[in-house]
Amino acid sequence: MRNLMWKDLRQNRNLLLAVGVILGVIYLLPLLVFLAMGLLNPFQRESWRRLLESLTVSSFIAVWVTVLLMLPAIACSLITGERADRTSQFAAYLPIPRGKAVASRFAVAILCSLAFLLLSGLVCLGCVALTSSFYGRLAFIPNDLLQVARVAATICLLMFGLACFWSSLLSSPVQAVLAVLGTAAVLATVFLRIHDRPFAAYGVAPVLGLVSACVGAWICHRRLVL
Repeated sequence: MRNLMWKDLRQNRNLLLAVGVILGVIYLLPLLVFLAMGLLNPFQRESWRRLLESLTVSSFIAVWVTVLLMLPAIACSLITGERADRTSQFAAYLPIPRGKAVASRFAVAILCSLAFLLLSGLVCLGCVALTSSFYGRLAFIPNDLLQVARVAATICLLMFGLACFWSSLLSSPVQAVLAVLGTAAVLATVFLRIHDRPFAAYGVAPVLGLVSACVGAWICHRRLVL
């Protein structure tokens, strides 16, 4: 099992590096803009406060980019990547239990997604803490942060479940990501029209995400060519 996970990780290292670079650019963009425009004066407290506020905003953006784009991309690439480059046809004739092959892909997808989500969340909390130190009070109310965390976690479950489902049906990671985004947009539009509140707060999204993930895993397990 461990060897299978390392194999899946090596095959998708370019995507994981690209995700890390994109998130790094989002984090560093405010600093680069401040330096390019000469807005950062190391001897002025106000310039540091503005920079931290910009970094806090960029860290929030990075969290949502990770939730809405990077997480489906990672999951779709890990699950459909072998079918896209035909290595799954070779692996189908190896003495590898089908259940272990599917479990390896899903395990690596979950671990990589959690790693990037935790990294984004910790950076965001760090920026909030530094910004609060300049204000002398909390820049954000803890309850608000908890609510944002709940919504983000709920949407994560939905996006990951949809990624597992569409990846089990499609052979192209790009097509799977587009299908995930389209399905999520349709679900959000329908639910908001009905309840006029974020659908994540009602608990429908996590249930739908878990069901989609289970169905996707079952389809992957039942396919003759994994």
